[in-house]
Amino acid sequence: MAAISRDDALALLKEFTQSESLLKHMLAVEAAMRAYARAFGEDEELWGAAGLLHDFDYERWPNPNLDEAGHPWTGVAILRERGYPEDLSDAILGHAPVKARHALIAYAHDLGLAFQIIDDLLDEEGDEKEMGKK
Repeated sequence: MAAISRDDALALLKEFTQSESLLKHMLAVEAAMRAYARAFGEDEELWGAAGLLHDFDYERWPNPNLDEAGHPWTGVAILRERGYPEDLSDAILGHAPVKARHALIAYAHDLGLAFQIIDDLLDEEGDEKEMGKK
């Protein structure tokens, strides 16, 4: 498959997904991804397809244990079998497992706290002209 057709991606989505709320979710993510692609000068069709198809296998193969026998790996296998670009598969495999999301949130909190401490120290110890702050 040379180019990603939105019509083909939408047909694939509807082939595997019946839930109205899940369909709405993926359409919303598609819209956001297309906007990001435009803002960053990226391939809007590829980014849009990633948003549209990122959960297309979730309804049939939910994967609470995040093993490689369900979502998103099953969906990526289907995409590869049907000739979708590898960039699309890579984007979909970028789903962060729940454990990783919790670790990232904790890390972000700690990192934010560290930056705030540094900022506070620079307010007290830094030179106003050098820092650009009063």
